[in-house]
Amino acid sequence: MKDEILKINALVTEGFLQINAIEQRCLAQCVTLSHILSSKGYTVELLPCEVVGKSKKLIDAERKGMPKSERKIQRLAQGGARKIRIRNEAIPGTAGIDRPLGGHVAMFASKDGQCYFIDPTSFQFQRTKKQNGWLFDCPDCIITKCDPHYLCNTAEFNERFTPSEKKLDGSTFIALNMECGGALYYIQSGVDILMEYRDNPNSSECNNSDLNLERHKSVIEHVNNSLK
Repeated sequence: MKDEILKINALVTEGFLQINAIEQRCLAQCVTLSHILSSKGYTVELLPCEVVGKSKKLIDAERKGMPKSERKIQRLAQGGARKIRIRNEAIPGTAGIDRPLGGHVAMFASKDGQCYFIDPTSFQFQRTKKQNGWLFDCPDCIITKCDPHYLCNTAEFNERFTPSEKKLDGSTFIALNMECGGALYYIQSGVDILMEYRDNPNSSECNNSDLNLERHKSVIEHVNNSLK
C-alpha cells in the first residue's frame, strides 16, 4: 500500500513536470493524488494546515533553554537553529501566483484497515547548508502509518472551520521526527481560500483554482496510462 501510494505520487509529480507546472503546488498535488487513490478504493481526506519545521539545532537549543540576549539568539540562528513556517499569511503575487493558498495542504488515505498520513510535496521544506545556510533534510514525499481516527477527525473539523474560527480545539495535530534530527509539526486549520471554495463550489474562482480536477486532466491521464 505504501509503495503503491509513493509510486502514484511520483507519477503525479512527473505529470506536472511534463506540462511545466509550478513545482510543489500542494493543493494541485493533493487533489490529483486523492482523486486517483479514491478511484482505487482508498478513502481520502485533505488536511489544510499550518506547518512548522524546526532544525535539530533549534530543538537542542530549546531543550537547553533559549538565551534571553537577542545577540545570542541571532548567533544561534546563524549557526542553524532555524524554523520553517507556512501559515495563512501569504501575500498576493508571491511566486507569481495571483492568489497564494496561504497555508499548506497534506492528506490522509486509508484502505483495508490501514491509514497513512501523506505530505506529497514535503520536498519544499528541504533546506541545505549550501543554498540556505542551515540544514533540514526532507524526503520528496512524507508517508507514515497512523491511526484511522486521524482521517475521521480531520473530516469532521474540515466541516466546522469558518472564516472567524480558523483554529478549533481538538482538530488534528501531527508531529513527525525527521532523520536529520529536526521535526515537522502539522496543525489543522481553516485556510481562507479553501473555505471560500468549499462554500462557493460553483464560483469562477473555484473553477479556476487547483481544486478543479479538470485543470489536472492531462496529469491524471498520464498516471492512468503509466499504471496500465
